[in-house]
Amino acid sequence: MASLLGTTACSSEDEPDDSGGRGPGTVTTATSGATEPVEDDGQVLPGALVGAWSSVEEKTSTATIAYRFTGGGRYKYAGLVSYLVPEGTVKITFVAEGTARVDGSTLVLRPTTATRSKEDPSAPQDDYTDAPSSLDPQTYTWQVEDGRLTLTGADGNTVTYRREPI
Repeated sequence: MASLLGTTACSSEDEPDDSGGRGPGTVTTATSGATEPVEDDGQVLPGALVGAWSSVEEKTSTATIAYRFTGGGRYKYAGLVSYLVPEGTVKITFVAEGTARVDGSTLVLRPTTATRSKEDPSAPQDDYTDAPSSLDPQTYTWQVEDGRLTLTGADGNTVTYRREPI
């Protein structure tokens, strides 16, 4: 497979605060393990997690993943896998958005919408656009350290992300 030919990024538009009027509470950050008060500003995700993140490419990677987390507990996800075949470039994209919650070092993502698309020049009859994808919750262990976010899935796979300017 060839190296990644494109990148994917999440929207940089301001997201609406979706806090639902929750009052003060506490969150535990994955970086320090300390419990910090949450002001009555609708912030339900730790500030260290809020923002735009994109996967750190390795030279052999054929995938790029991007997340955007809002303080109000929302997220957007975009993923792109691409590789060369004799007829051209195969592109598979995944897009999702939903709610995000943190409990200590656990991050739970609950998609409310999720789609996938595929373009394959060697089998165009099998192409599809915006097909429904799984709405199953995803659980990760998360940590932010030195400007890097690491997410480790239940399968043990870890992906590292860098913070992107908004």
